[in-house]
Amino acid sequence: DIDLQVAEKFVSKLKPKALIGLGKSVIQGKFDFEECDRLAKMTVEEVIFEIPVNLLPDGLTESHMSFAFTSPPVVLKANEDWMGEVLEATDTDLPQKGDHLVFVASEGASFMTKEQFEQVLNTSIAALRNASRAGTDPPTLKLRFKRGLNIDLVKQFRQVLPSVLRKTIGVPLLQGKELAKNINMAQMRQLIFTLKNG
Repeated sequence: DIDLQVAEKFVSKLKPKALIGLGKSVIQGKFDFEECDRLAKMTVEEVIFEIPVNLLPDGLTESHMSFAFTSPPVVLKANEDWMGEVLEATDTDLPQKGDHLVFVASEGASFMTKEQFEQVLNTSIAALRNASRAGTDPPTLKLRFKRGLNIDLVKQFRQVLPSVLRKTIGVPLLQGKELAKNINMAQMRQLIFTLKNG
């Protein structure tokens, strides 16, 4: 029950050695959840979001996009209408909820507070406006994000296990849910092997 596009992206980013290792564990009926989770967390892509400064008359406000200012800042939400305008103007990559902000223009943002973010943002927008020439496309502010694959295979397995047990061997859903909640990694691997091989 993992989104097919996310799964394809995960597999396409694996190095051959990791792919072979996971393939062997699947063939042996000993799916390695920990290794898959570790590899998924390491699979990160960069998203460069370019915003024309004419679409930022009052700066980048929370009505456009909001962040949780942790280290690094994380996108909480983005206004879809505004994002559509940006996409129409620049054909840029769009950030998503959960993306981590790493750069505002050329300034590292991983440890920025909200106040620092606003100061760097306003300074960068002002510099871009001052450098723009009449009759040319408006300059764009670049925000760089890191996006990880949000796959939690253990959680996914725990969610689908009760229905799999019900369908394959008739375990009632409540008992399946209780088992899924209390099973450890070694037991998960053994259960997969047993379900696969009988």
